[in-house]
Amino acid sequence: MKTLIWDLDGTLVDSYERITSVTKKVFAPYKDFSIDEIFNRVIKTSVVDFFMVESENLDLSVEELFSSYNSLTSQIEPGDYRLMEHTKEILSYYLDLGYKHYIYTHRGLSTYDILKSHDISDWFVDVVTSEDGFRRKPDPDALNYLITKHRLNKSETYYIGDRLLDVLCGKAAGVGTVYIGDDSTIEADISVESINDIKRYISI
Repeated sequence: MKTLIWDLDGTLVDSYERITSVTKKVFAPYKDFSIDEIFNRVIKTSVVDFFMVESENLDLSVEELFSSYNSLTSQIEPGDYRLMEHTKEILSYYLDLGYKHYIYTHRGLSTYDILKSHDISDWFVDVVTSEDGFRRKPDPDALNYLITKHRLNKSETYYIGDRLLDVLCGKAAGVGTVYIGDDSTIEADISVESINDIKRYISI
């Protein structure tokens, strides 16, 4: 069974604009981070890492910072998170070829609402979020869970994401890796600049 496991933010969903703007608002009373700095750090590591590092640097409560962040993000309607260009086209293309889709994301339960808002929740066999309690990427814990639970063939499985963390996670789990982005230093099995380019490398 050929399988595609997808990251969500920055891969299927264009969410970084909202993530960075909310993060900037949370830290505004303490330090004026630029949107570019937040984005560059988040895409290299994660929002959680940004909050952990800066809460220590600024001697702030990380719990209170996250409380503010969650309060602001909860006000964003699921449908306001746009799908990346060609996302539905690519998902549908591979479904027609007999592939199975899964998601592993660091996002929480809002993942399900976002998928439902775009009418694609039924296109995924299983979804793993941060709420499932697995160790965070690049630890392969969550991917190994999906592989074992659904008896996935590693040689026919790819993990697709937009960050180094995703590539390292896929490699640690022993599956193929696809990187979407323009960072030439990230060494994945397949590297593309757009989700639409995946069709050139993965087919029947």
